[in-house]
Amino acid sequence: MNYLALYDFIHDISQNMDQTVKFFHGRKEMLIQTTPDEGLYAFCLPFTSTGSTVGGAQINETWEVNIIFYMRDNPDSSIDQNDQDVIQDEIRTLTITEQSANRFLRLVHGNTVNDSLEEASEKLTINSFSKSNAIKDTAQLLTGTLLTLNLIVPDDFNYCTLDDLA
Repeated sequence: MNYLALYDFIHDISQNMDQTVKFFHGRKEMLIQTTPDEGLYAFCLPFTSTGSTVGGAQINETWEVNIIFYMRDNPDSSIDQNDQDVIQDEIRTLTITEQSANRFLRLVHGNTVNDSLEEASEKLTINSFSKSNAIKDTAQLLTGTLLTLNLIVPDDFNYCTLDDLA
C-alpha cells in the first residue's frame, strides 16, 4: 500500500463515520493557519513509515498515522480556571472528539463501510494505537483528541514473476 492508497483509505473512512467531519491533510503548521468554524474536524498529519522483513522474503511496512479530531473552543482567557461550566464544556468537547477517534479506530479495524474499504482493511493490521487529549491547543484554541495508529501493511508484490518487474 503506497502513500496515496493509504491516504485514500484514511479519507474514505473519515467520510463514512456517520458524522459530518471536515477532513484535512498537511503539516501541523497548516493546522495552525486554519480558521475553524463550528463542527468536527479531522486533521491528518503526513504519514511516516518504517519497514521490516519477515522470514527474509516478505516485506512489511509500518505506517504511523496521526489524526487530530478537534473542535474549536471558546476563547476566554479571563474566565476563572475553576469555573465548572467551562470545565464541563471542555469535557464535553473531549468526549465528542474521543468518541470520533474511537469510531474511526473501529472502522479501520473491522471496516464494513463498503467492499473496497473492507478489502483494504483486510490488508492492514493495527499494530498499536494511542490517544492523547489537548485543551485549547494552538493559537486557534482547538480542543480535541490525537489518535496515533501504527498500521502494518504486508507487501503483496510478487517478486517471483518477472512480469511484475516491467
